[in-house]
Amino acid sequence: MIEFDGVRIAHTGDTLVYEGLAERLRALELDLLIVPINGVSWFRERRGIVGNMNVLEAAELAETSAARLVIPVHWDLFADNTEDPEHFVRRLATHHPGVNASVPSIGTRIDLVPADG
Repeated sequence: MIEFDGVRIAHTGDTLVYEGLAERLRALELDLLIVPINGVSWFRERRGIVGNMNVLEAAELAETSAARLVIPVHWDLFADNTEDPEHFVRRLATHHPGVNASVPSIGTRIDLVPADG
């Protein structure tokens, strides 16, 4: 987690959900949470590709973290990372409607202000 001018941002990096992660993130009172959505699969692991959380896990983590904004990542960086970020957005809309998400295009500016600012 980094904090700059009162804005708190966490990037979970290449990770899977583990016991206590949601609680740790929630305690940080995040303005922005960045989560991978490329998932784990038997086929990818068979090719030696380590995965991360999938869309379902990332959506649930986004809700339980209580972050004000969530951005999915790791869905188009490599040929085997082919998850569609719209699956993440749809999952949030249907199962976690209180979560605010963004899928910005490369180079898009996102202005964040602290929750109390």
